[in-house]
Amino acid sequence: MGRTFGIRILLTVVLLAGLLLFLIRQTPEKASELLPVGSLMPPVSAAGWINDPVPTPENLRGQVVVIDVWAYWCGPCIESMPEMVSAYDKYKDRGVRFIGLTAEGAETLTETKAIVEKAKLPYPNGYGAADTVDALRVEMIPSVFVIGRDGRIIWHTDRPGTVEEAIESALAKS
Repeated sequence: MGRTFGIRILLTVVLLAGLLLFLIRQTPEKASELLPVGSLMPPVSAAGWINDPVPTPENLRGQVVVIDVWAYWCGPCIESMPEMVSAYDKYKDRGVRFIGLTAEGAETLTETKAIVEKAKLPYPNGYGAADTVDALRVEMIPSVFVIGRDGRIIWHTDRPGTVEEAIESALAKS
Protein backbone atom coordinates (compact mmCIF):
# COMPACT_ATOMS: atom_id res chain seq x y z
CA MET A 1 0.00 0.00 0.00
CA GLY A 2 2.88 2.42 0.72
CA ARG A 3 4.27 2.12 -2.79
CA THR A 4 0.85 2.55 -4.43
CA PHE A 5 0.15 5.60 -2.25
CA GLY A 6 3.50 7.14 -3.25
CA ILE A 7 2.82 6.53 -6.95
CA ARG A 8 -0.62 8.17 -6.64
CA ILE A 9 0.92 11.22 -4.97
CA LEU A 10 3.59 11.43 -7.66
CA LEU A 11 1.00 11.14 -10.44
CA THR A 12 -1.15 13.79 -8.78
CA VAL A 13 1.81 16.17 -8.51
CA VAL A 14 2.77 15.55 -12.15
CA LEU A 15 -0.82 16.10 -13.32
CA LEU A 16 -1.15 19.30 -11.29
CA ALA A 17 2.19 20.59 -12.62
CA GLY A 18 1.08 19.81 -16.18
CA LEU A 19 -2.25 21.57 -15.61
CA LEU A 20 -0.47 24.58 -14.17
CA LEU A 21 1.86 24.79 -17.20
CA PHE A 22 -1.11 24.47 -19.54
CA LEU A 23 -2.97 27.27 -17.77
CA ILE A 24 0.10 29.53 -17.76
CA ARG A 25 0.52 29.06 -21.50
CA GLN A 26 -3.17 29.79 -22.07
CA THR A 27 -3.05 33.02 -20.07
CA PRO A 28 -2.66 35.86 -22.55
CA GLU A 29 0.41 38.01 -22.23
CA LYS A 30 -0.11 41.57 -21.11
CA ALA A 31 -2.91 42.67 -23.40
CA SER A 32 -1.26 45.94 -24.29
CA GLU A 33 1.28 48.46 -23.26
CA LEU A 34 1.21 52.18 -23.75
CA LEU A 35 1.32 53.17 -27.40
CA PRO A 36 4.98 52.62 -28.34
CA VAL A 37 7.54 55.36 -28.72
CA GLY A 38 7.74 56.29 -32.40
CA SER A 39 4.00 55.86 -32.94
CA LEU A 40 1.96 58.72 -34.33
CA MET A 41 -0.09 60.45 -31.68
CA PRO A 42 -3.77 59.60 -32.15
CA PRO A 43 -6.24 62.47 -32.53
CA VAL A 44 -6.98 64.24 -29.24
CA SER A 45 -10.71 64.33 -28.60
CA ALA A 46 -12.89 64.86 -25.56
CA ALA A 47 -16.58 65.36 -24.77
CA GLY A 48 -15.71 68.75 -23.29
CA TRP A 49 -12.90 70.93 -22.02
CA ILE A 50 -11.96 72.73 -18.85
CA ASN A 51 -9.69 75.74 -19.52
CA ASP A 52 -8.78 77.24 -22.86
CA PRO A 53 -7.54 77.06 -25.50
CA VAL A 54 -9.20 73.88 -26.70
CA PRO A 55 -6.55 71.87 -28.57
CA THR A 56 -7.16 71.32 -32.28
CA PRO A 57 -5.04 69.48 -34.83
CA GLU A 58 -4.16 72.85 -36.32
CA ASN A 59 -2.88 74.42 -33.09
CA LEU A 60 -1.00 71.27 -32.06
CA ARG A 61 0.75 70.74 -35.41
CA GLY A 62 4.47 71.39 -35.15
CA GLN A 63 4.35 71.75 -31.35
CA VAL A 64 5.93 69.64 -28.65
CA VAL A 65 2.93 68.29 -26.73
CA VAL A 66 2.74 66.82 -23.23
CA ILE A 67 -0.34 64.77 -22.43
CA ASP A 68 -1.16 63.85 -18.83
CA VAL A 69 -3.84 61.16 -18.46
CA TRP A 70 -5.42 61.29 -15.01
CA ALA A 71 -8.67 60.94 -13.04
CA TYR A 72 -10.18 62.87 -10.13
CA TRP A 73 -10.17 59.76 -7.89
CA CYS A 74 -6.51 58.84 -8.56
CA GLY A 75 -4.25 59.80 -5.64
CA PRO A 76 -0.96 59.37 -7.56
CA CYS A 77 -2.41 61.52 -10.36
CA ILE A 78 -3.18 64.35 -7.95
CA GLU A 79 0.22 63.98 -6.28
CA SER A 80 1.98 64.39 -9.66
CA MET A 81 0.05 67.53 -10.66
CA PRO A 82 2.43 70.05 -9.01
CA GLU A 83 5.27 68.57 -11.11
CA MET A 84 3.15 68.98 -14.26
CA VAL A 85 2.30 72.59 -13.37
CA SER A 86 6.00 73.28 -12.72
CA ALA A 87 6.92 71.80 -16.12
CA TYR A 88 4.15 73.85 -17.74
CA ASP A 89 5.50 77.04 -16.17
CA LYS A 90 9.02 76.21 -17.33
CA TYR A 91 8.15 75.29 -20.94
CA LYS A 92 4.95 77.15 -21.88
CA ASP A 93 6.89 79.95 -23.57
CA ARG A 94 9.09 77.53 -25.50
CA GLY A 95 6.43 76.09 -27.80
CA VAL A 96 5.35 73.24 -25.54
CA ARG A 97 1.63 72.56 -25.23
CA PHE A 98 0.24 70.73 -22.18
CA ILE A 99 -3.04 68.81 -22.21
CA GLY A 100 -4.74 66.89 -19.42
CA LEU A 101 -7.13 64.08 -20.33
CA THR A 102 -9.53 62.01 -18.29
CA ALA A 103 -11.81 59.24 -19.49
CA GLU A 104 -14.29 60.28 -16.80
CA GLY A 105 -17.41 61.78 -18.35
CA ALA A 106 -19.83 64.59 -17.68
CA GLU A 107 -21.40 62.67 -14.77
CA THR A 108 -18.27 63.41 -12.70
CA LEU A 109 -17.56 66.86 -14.11
CA THR A 110 -18.03 68.53 -10.71
CA GLU A 111 -15.31 66.34 -9.18
CA THR A 112 -13.01 66.76 -12.19
CA LYS A 113 -13.39 70.56 -12.18
CA ALA A 114 -12.70 70.63 -8.43
CA ILE A 115 -9.35 68.87 -8.95
CA VAL A 116 -8.41 71.17 -11.86
CA GLU A 117 -9.14 74.18 -9.65
CA LYS A 118 -7.45 72.79 -6.52
CA ALA A 119 -4.30 71.80 -8.43
CA LYS A 120 -4.41 75.09 -10.37
CA LEU A 121 -3.97 73.30 -13.70
CA PRO A 122 -3.56 76.18 -16.18
CA TYR A 123 -3.74 74.12 -19.36
CA PRO A 124 -6.74 72.54 -21.12
CA ASN A 125 -8.14 69.38 -19.54
CA GLY A 126 -10.47 67.22 -21.58
CA TYR A 127 -13.11 65.06 -19.93
CA GLY A 128 -14.91 62.18 -21.60
CA ALA A 129 -11.68 61.49 -23.51
CA ALA A 130 -12.04 57.70 -23.47
CA ASP A 131 -11.40 57.35 -27.22
CA THR A 132 -8.01 59.07 -26.98
CA VAL A 133 -7.12 57.33 -23.71
CA ASP A 134 -7.96 53.96 -25.29
CA ALA A 135 -5.98 54.79 -28.46
CA LEU A 136 -2.98 55.57 -26.24
CA ARG A 137 -3.49 52.11 -24.62
CA VAL A 138 -3.57 53.60 -21.14
CA GLU A 139 -4.36 51.02 -18.48
CA MET A 140 -2.68 52.67 -15.49
CA ILE A 141 -2.82 56.29 -14.45
CA PRO A 142 -1.21 58.67 -14.26
CA SER A 143 0.33 58.18 -17.69
CA VAL A 144 2.25 60.97 -19.36
CA PHE A 145 3.27 61.22 -23.02
CA VAL A 146 5.65 63.62 -24.74
CA ILE A 147 5.03 64.07 -28.45
CA GLY A 148 7.64 65.60 -30.74
CA ARG A 149 7.03 68.29 -33.33
CA ASP A 150 6.63 65.55 -35.94
CA GLY A 151 3.55 64.18 -34.12
CA ARG A 152 5.30 61.04 -32.90
CA ILE A 153 5.50 59.85 -29.31
CA ILE A 154 9.07 60.29 -28.08
CA TRP A 155 8.56 59.31 -24.44
CA HIS A 156 5.96 58.00 -21.99
CA THR A 157 5.87 56.99 -18.35
CA ASP A 158 6.78 53.36 -19.11
CA ARG A 159 10.21 54.57 -20.30
CA PRO A 160 13.23 55.60 -18.25
CA GLY A 161 13.81 59.28 -17.65
CA THR A 162 11.66 62.23 -16.67
CA VAL A 163 9.08 64.39 -18.37
CA GLU A 164 11.49 67.33 -18.39
CA GLU A 165 14.28 65.27 -19.94
CA ALA A 166 11.88 64.14 -22.66
CA ILE A 167 10.71 67.72 -23.29
CA GLU A 168 14.32 68.92 -23.54
CA SER A 169 15.06 66.11 -25.99
CA ALA A 170 12.03 67.03 -28.10
CA LEU A 171 12.99 70.70 -28.12
CA ALA A 172 16.57 69.87 -29.10
CA LYS A 173 15.31 68.05 -32.21
CA SER A 174 13.80 71.26 -33.54
